[in-house]
Amino acid sequence: MPRDYKKRAPAKRKKPAAKTGMPGWAWLSLGLAIGLFAGFLFYLSERPAPPTPSLTLPIQKPVVRSAEKAATPKPARPQGGGTETAKDAAPPKFDFYTLLPKLEVVVPTGKPQPAKPIQNAQPKPSAPPQKIEIPGSYMLQTGSFGTYAQANRMKASLALLGFVANISQVEVGLDTWYRVQIGPFHDLKKLNAVRDALSRHKIDSLALKISG
Repeated sequence: MPRDYKKRAPAKRKKPAAKTGMPGWAWLSLGLAIGLFAGFLFYLSERPAPPTPSLTLPIQKPVVRSAEKAATPKPARPQGGGTETAKDAAPPKFDFYTLLPKLEVVVPTGKPQPAKPIQNAQPKPSAPPQKIEIPGSYMLQTGSFGTYAQANRMKASLALLGFVANISQVEVGLDTWYRVQIGPFHDLKKLNAVRDALSRHKIDSLALKISG
């Protein structure tokens, strides 16, 4: 059998199909970029917001116009007689015979300065002391002093005027007082007469009821 010795053309090899996918390094770069972007977003979300500056508005004082000032009513002054009514109100009266024996009449230690004479002026007579009308026994106290020497000077002044006084020492709290007293008086008429005489000599007295 005859053979076909004709050379056959060699079979062509198929080229491998080109890969269409992304290379590995591209995927790695993309993943790294996504991770960095996600980390940046997380940092922004965790960062505290900056404080909002507070706005302080200046307080403006109200401007009073001249017309408003003129329209503002002034407080009405009290009519004549209002002050005089307060002055004419009768002062409260105190009954000396109701005061406690511990009440002290303190006389200043300094020497009184003589008053300057006023020309063409006559001295007004002092008002007589209030009469004691409730029966009982009384002592007339002309002063209460912090030292015995002061009380003794008052006693000597009374003796020059014809009044016999005595000094009694009392303790009031933590203080010691020396009282200059005249009496006792059991007759209200004599008591009031001595008070009037002391008043004429510019000596104040306090009637202290001791019994009755």
